[in-house]
Amino acid sequence: MLEFSIQYRSRSGWARCGSSGMFLFLVMVTEAIWLLLQCDKLWHGWLVAKNFDD
Repeated sequence: MLEFSIQYRSRSGWARCGSSGMFLFLVMVTEAIWLLLQCDKLWHGWLVAKNFDD
């Protein structure tokens, strides 16, 4: 229920902000994807190093 109210609030907020809200949203999504990719690289490097030690 809490999630729904947050989503509802943010949706009305985006509607009010207009293009700037959309831009912020895109920036946040891009940052999140970039961070996930960085973590994936680190995780992969760690796995390779771990297997190399064995």
